[in-house]
Amino acid sequence: MSNALTIDQLQNRLKTTQSPADPLAVEFEHLGSPLPEAVVSSIRDDLQPAAVLIPIIQRQNGLMVLLTERSSALKYHAGQVSFPGGRMEPDDECITTTALRETYEEVGIAPSQVEVFGYLPPCATVTGYAVTAVIGLIMPGHTIALDSAEVAEAFEVPMEFLLAEGNVTYDQYDYKGGRVPVATYDFEGHKIWGVTAGIILNLREILIRNNSEL
Repeated sequence: MSNALTIDQLQNRLKTTQSPADPLAVEFEHLGSPLPEAVVSSIRDDLQPAAVLIPIIQRQNGLMVLLTERSSALKYHAGQVSFPGGRMEPDDECITTTALRETYEEVGIAPSQVEVFGYLPPCATVTGYAVTAVIGLIMPGHTIALDSAEVAEAFEVPMEFLLAEGNVTYDQYDYKGGRVPVATYDFEGHKIWGVTAGIILNLREILIRNNSEL
């Protein structure tokens, strides 16, 4: 997928996607491979619904994707790159509400500044979450205000970079008696890997499937 997408093309390729009827309905796999049975057994009965926003920003030189680097002081996944997001709270009306609320809390972009136009199916994480990726266009004039307790940095990556097959590498690691595949992007000193890279690749797969030109 070498050609840069316009926002209209991106929205058109995702127009048939929908918010999941059940945010806990996941396939226990990652990058097309089943998760180790020990992992599945430990998380199957206690999955927690969660959501992230894939924030798309339209710049003069093309579409950009906003990512964050988590605070080094966090107990879990400290210093890792992720999309803004988190677990669903009891007061959240739906999984979209979760993604927009978490985005506002973490990077200060209000729900009114986001035009949601796509969804990815929920994916399971080895830490016990079923994560739905919500895709939204960030309106012009937005401001970034980081919650320093959770986010160390926010940065933009060209959509074209993330969708280019040659920019991702693959490996495997041992986890709970099985082999788990892992994908990694390296962008200007940032390591984008794990679930975040998996979500990007899921998006890429849907874009390819929904348009024979890609």
